[in-house]
Amino acid sequence: KSHGLDRYRDFDFLSWPQYLYKLMYSHKGFPNRWRVNKYLQLVEKSELKLVSITATGKLETKCINAIKDKLTSQFRSISTEELSWLGFWIILKKT
Repeated sequence: KSHGLDRYRDFDFLSWPQYLYKLMYSHKGFPNRWRVNKYLQLVEKSELKLVSITATGKLETKCINAIKDKLTSQFRSISTEELSWLGFWIILKKT
């Protein structure tokens, strides 16, 4: 979720460069900008097994497409599907 950080369009906070986002929000308790792919990468590197992951909501594809060309480089390679997730429930199991 953006938690109210959107300015003009849904998820446009993903278009701000990382250094600027850190300057503005790193000490204010605002959310990180990690998308679901980042959490899945961390699971792969851990000693945990993914049991299930379910989106709790998704942004419409047209909304993602409206900002896709403006995304900062760290988000450009993420699929539209993974970008659309607003939140998720994840169940992990210790291996």
